[in-house]
Amino acid sequence: MNKYSMISIIIALATSSCAPSTVDLYYKVGTDFQDVQLARDECKMSSFGVIPQNMMVEQTPGYHDPGNLVCDGYGTFLACRRVGSFTVPGRTYTYDVNQGIRDRYVERCMADKGFALAEVKTCQKDQRGYDPADKAPPLSEISCVVYDPSTAVRN
Repeated sequence: MNKYSMISIIIALATSSCAPSTVDLYYKVGTDFQDVQLARDECKMSSFGVIPQNMMVEQTPGYHDPGNLVCDGYGTFLACRRVGSFTVPGRTYTYDVNQGIRDRYVERCMADKGFALAEVKTCQKDQRGYDPADKAPPLSEISCVVYDPSTAVRN
């Protein structure tokens, strides 16, 4: 195998892994992406009213290694220096303690509105499938979904 065919294989593998093989999709017969987004936004806004944010701040400690003290003597003169010292700073981050509960609330709210979360295969490059911008057919008629990161389920 020459180097050009190896490079071609690497490029093909790298580009084929850009889109996921399956995607989570809120699904309800006769709805399109705008209907799903509207229902999801309503559920998300409602969740903040019912389950407020509870932001917590946590901090991980840093680390300091003073290194080694190296001293050199020159007659009556002694010169010392540190070698190999380093500091890894600590990290401070915030998170919402109630995020998981709010996510479950949104899932229940979407289910109450008639939406189900379905895992559907993504279409290959030349394969035709369901486009979330179109009205949704019955789930049994969907062989794959045209993947668009902007229409994927995200928190």
